Amino acid sequence: MRQKDDGAITDTYIPRIIAAGSLKHAFTTTSGIFDAFQPKPCFDFGASGTMSKRIETGMLWDLFCSANASHPSRLHTAGLASPSRVFATNSLALLLRRRTLDSATRDPVALLYTPELRIGMSTPVADPSGDYALQLFDRLANLDPDRDADLRRRVRIVTGGGEKIPTVHPDGVYVGVLQQGTVDLMLAYRTICQEACSKAPDLTYLTFPPEIEVGARFAAAFNTARPELGASLLQYLVGPEAQARLAVFGFGPPD
Repeated sequence: MRQKDDGAITDTYIPRIIAAGSLKHAFTTTSGIFDAFQPKPCFDFGASGTMSKRIETGMLWDLFCSANASHPSRLHTAGLASPSRVFATNSLALLLRRRTLDSATRDPVALLYTPELRIGMSTPVADPSGDYALQLFDRLANLDPDRDADLRRRVRIVTGGGEKIPTVHPDGVYVGVLQQGTVDLMLAYRTICQEACSKAPDLTYLTFPPEIEVGARFAAAFNTARPELGASLLQYLVGPEAQARLAVFGFGPPD
């Protein structure tokens, strides 16, 4: 299939999926989410907020998969996208080197409050992961306001576009920021933590207790200007085959 100048789809057109960077592994690995979909889509990955703005300024797309529901909903409100649908859930976890646990507690909250440990997070607004991290800090502040200032003082933005110096590492930024000593603790999606630990055996991760855990709802919408393939992609994504594949990569079902 191919797109004509008038927006119509022809037989040589390749569907384009714009997606959160946290979905790259699940979408592009062999036996990934769209491995069985025909025609094979191509992908562009990045921070959801950044990709949403690129769509607003004319980026070619058929399906947008965001790490939150607000960015697709905003595109829908602007008349650019279909109503969004939640297709997966996730949660924020704490990624760290195993050796950090040799002399510290296995309590993720206690680790965040450890004065000498630097905390990494993604860029708020540009990347929903950064927004979820701020939600976690707010929940902790409600429980223990006296320690809030010191915790936030030790936070570093190390990914998502707002970092001062981008991290380059063959196993990805989340492995890199810990192995290169940029931070001691990294707030990231549970699925990102699982992927990082599979690449680097010296890493591990901890989940937060239910009373402060921050859940993430991943949502998608299709381009209403060219709905032919976008609607099919979204229907496939929320269907049983894609949902089973998402579960293999650690994602929870839509809530």
